[in-house]
Amino acid sequence: MLSDAGYRVVGYDIDADLIEDLALGKIRTSERGVLPLLQRNLSSGRYRAVHDFREALKDAAVYLIAVPTPSRADGSPDLKHLVQAVDTISPSLELGRLVVIESTLPLGATQEIISRRLEGLGLKIGKDVALAYCPERAMPGRLIHELVNNDRIIGVLDRESGELAKAIYQSFVKGGIFVTDPKTAELVKLVENSYRDVNIALANEVALVCEAIGVSVNSVRALANLHPRVNLLKPGIGVGGSCLTKDPLFLAKRAEELGLPLGLIKAARQTNRSLPTHAARLISRTMEAKGKGPRSGKISCLGIAYKGDVSDPRSSPAKKLMEELQKIGYTVKAYDPRVERSPSTQWPSVEEAVKGADCIIIGADHSEFRRVSLSRLREMTGKDSPIFFDGKHSFAKAEVEKAGFIYLAVGEVEESRGIARAVAGYQVHQS
Repeated sequence: MLSDAGYRVVGYDIDADLIEDLALGKIRTSERGVLPLLQRNLSSGRYRAVHDFREALKDAAVYLIAVPTPSRADGSPDLKHLVQAVDTISPSLELGRLVVIESTLPLGATQEIISRRLEGLGLKIGKDVALAYCPERAMPGRLIHELVNNDRIIGVLDRESGELAKAIYQSFVKGGIFVTDPKTAELVKLVENSYRDVNIALANEVALVCEAIGVSVNSVRALANLHPRVNLLKPGIGVGGSCLTKDPLFLAKRAEELGLPLGLIKAARQTNRSLPTHAARLISRTMEAKGKGPRSGKISCLGIAYKGDVSDPRSSPAKKLMEELQKIGYTVKAYDPRVERSPSTQWPSVEEAVKGADCIIIGADHSEFRRVSLSRLREMTGKDSPIFFDGKHSFAKAEVEKAGFIYLAVGEVEESRGIARAVAGYQVHQS
C-alpha cells in the first residue's frame, strides 16, 4: 500500500523462503487483490523484498515494524520478536528518522520498552527520532478494503512524531486518522478484540442454554435481534487467529498486575476456549447414538483455517476440534483448499475427504464449500443420513436436511430423529 502510494519500500523478514517468494511476485495468502498489488509495485521498482537486513535498512527514512507479539501460557506478552526487531534497526537509526510499530502491544510497552530502548542509545524521542504506535486494524478476508477505508489510531509521545506518522498513513488511508497518546492507543487495540471475544462468548453461552432446553439458537438469535439494541452474534466452535485469542489476555494480565481482576474478559476467553471440546462431545454423542463409535465412524473436516476465506490456521478452533475427536478415538482427516496440505492429516480433494464419511464438519466457511451442492456432497459420502456438523452456522438447517443430512451445530441439536435428548444428557422415557 505504501509503495502503491509512491514511496520506495523495502521488505525484510527472517523467513528467507517468504522473501524469495515475494521477490518473485508470489504470495502465500488468498487475500483478494494482494497479488496484483505486489506484482504491480515490483514491476514499478518501488517495492523490493530482500534477504539481508542491512540492505533493507540502508538509507531508510521510516522503519515500520510488524512482527508477532504472541502470548505465553499465563497470558503475558512475549515481546522477544519485537525487541529483536528494535535492536536490529537501532544501529541504522539517524536523526530525523521515524519508527512505527504496527504489532499489537501490551499496555505501556511503547513508552516503557520501545522508547526506553531507543533512548538508551542516546536518541531522544521527538527530538532525535520520531516514534509512533499504529496498531493494524484490518480483518483477514477484507484486508485491502479495510487497510484503505478503516479509521486508524496513532499513539505518540510528542506532536512531531504524530504529524510524521499521520502524513505517512494519509498517503493511502481514506478513513479518519486519530492521534492520541500511546497508552490510549494500546488500550484501544486490546479493547477492540476483547469486545469481539466477549460478544462471541455470549453467543456461545446462549447456544449452550439452547442445547440444554431443546430450542434452536438460530431462532432465539433471530428473534432477540429484532430488539433495536440487541445484536447477538453467531455461535460456533470457538475463536481462532492470532489476535482475538491473545489480545484479551494482554489486557487481563496487565489489569491483574494493577490489582484489577477482569473477571468478564477471563470468563469469555475460557468459554471460547472450551467450545472445541464441547463440540467434540456433541459430535461424539450424536455419532454413538447412530451406532457409529470411534471404531466404526469416519469423520471428515472441511476447512482448518481459523475462519472462512483465509489461509491462516493459527489457533484454529477446527484443528482443536479435530484433536479433541482424536482423543476420543475417532480418525479425523481434513480438506482445506486454502491451507498448505499435510499428507498425514489432510485429503487432496473434497471428494476424497467426504467419501465414506459418517460425519462432515464445516470447520471454516470458505466460499468454495458454500458453492458445493449439498445434495452432491451427501452423495459423495455414499451414506444414508450422514451428520452435517455446521461449525460456523453458515448453512440453513432446512437446506441441509433437504439434502439428506442430519443437521447438527452448537445450539442446534437434531430433535426430529430422536438424538437431541441423548446428546443433551436427558433421560428419555416412553409414555
